[in-house]
Amino acid sequence: MTRVRIGEHRGWDLVVLESDVAAVEIVPGKGGDVLRFRWLDPDVDVLWSSPWGLRQRGSAATPGTSADTLIDWYPGGWQMMLPNGGDEVEAYGTTWGMHGEAWTTPFDVTLLDDGAELAARLTRAPIEMTRRFQLQGGRLAVTERLVNRGRWPIDGVYGHHPAFAPGFAAGGRLTCGATGVVIDNRRVTEAGDLAVGGEGSWPHAPGRQADTCDLRDIPTVDGPPCERMAYLTGFTEGWADIASARHPLTARLRWDADVFPHAWLWTEYHASPGFPWFGAVDAIAVEPCSGFPAQGRDEIAERTGLWRLEAGEEQTTTISLEVQEQH
Repeated sequence: MTRVRIGEHRGWDLVVLESDVAAVEIVPGKGGDVLRFRWLDPDVDVLWSSPWGLRQRGSAATPGTSADTLIDWYPGGWQMMLPNGGDEVEAYGTTWGMHGEAWTTPFDVTLLDDGAELAARLTRAPIEMTRRFQLQGGRLAVTERLVNRGRWPIDGVYGHHPAFAPGFAAGGRLTCGATGVVIDNRRVTEAGDLAVGGEGSWPHAPGRQADTCDLRDIPTVDGPPCERMAYLTGFTEGWADIASARHPLTARLRWDADVFPHAWLWTEYHASPGFPWFGAVDAIAVEPCSGFPAQGRDEIAERTGLWRLEAGEEQTTTISLEVQEQH
């Protein structure tokens, strides 16, 4: 049985879903973020939290780019990317900010017996969104219905951005349904251990110094700094598992590979010396997405093609995160 209630954190209403084994917190007023996914015994938050967390609602904004603003208001957890992914771009006579508008869109809420339904409409693209969150045991299913209310097609980027906590994922094992690996061709950092622009077969990626890096091995919090941006490809079925090294638990992410044929793999383990992480963050994210690289709509159009929603078209898909005990 799932218990559904309204909570509060720093001035934001939360939708709290609780089963006998898990508890989930959702922020309808900010993109429908999944702020926390706690397994109750042992008590562990599967999702990563940023050092500043969910900022006080109504607090002053700091000037900067859309990327700065996104980071300022990034509490960690799990977000939706739409209609852009990665860097800011100009599209359809307006600016589509980093990772898109859905990340910060406020949703209306209807509570259900086993979850909640969130509804909103974007302003910089004519997309109407309904997001249904349902918790059954240790499985959170998010079913999204997108409708293009405009009179012309919309071409963009559609994806999800769940990041996993070091207390759960560090030193663990990542497995997935990918067959290929493509390394970002622009991201050059001191702690980056992958060959910029290289390609490999999962789980092996060409290394900057070593011959190959095994992407199944998640870095540890006491190991050397590690920073990676890679793209996982070749999914016939959309799935990724993270087996915890610290707890007898596995987090299982499932999605429709026809909608999200790729997954971005972001790894940041006490690596980046400047803004925004300052070497103080340990996180890994597996991000199902319609395309790559993480350089915005225009670059994605050239590399893999764009996600499209025809005029009046409706698209529905479900993505889920389930925590299971290891046996």
